[in-house]
Amino acid sequence: MPFRRSSEEEQVAGPACMHLRSKGMYMTGKMTPSHEVDGVGDGYCWCNRTQKQQGPDSQWVDRVNCVEGRECFETIF
Repeated sequence: MPFRRSSEEEQVAGPACMHLRSKGMYMTGKMTPSHEVDGVGDGYCWCNRTQKQQGPDSQWVDRVNCVEGRECFETIF
């Protein structure tokens, strides 16, 4: 299955799930998996709980979808 990249036009409100991960966050140290800054990372996201591109609820993982209201969502704060 090819990876999904969030569209840059999609706006996200609220915090991301604490289990959302991206390559860029490990390179920049910032929790911004959807819009990698300065070309760092490739937008690839995964769930830290499943270690896959789908969360525990079998839905796709990315900054747009991993928000409050999803059954597996856990807030960072």
